Amino acid sequence: LLCIPIAWSRVKLEAHSEAQVILGTIVGIGVIFLTFLGFGYII
Repeated sequence: LLCIPIAWSRVKLEAHSEAQVILGTIVGIGVIFLTFLGFGYII
């Protein structure tokens, strides 16, 4: 049953690959930035 949603999500990811890459990059940078801020605040 899980194969269908996984396959569908892959199709959607491929269809919107550029947008996903851009969003993923922005989110990744944001997470790293917040992590550095968090560690700096703790230290």
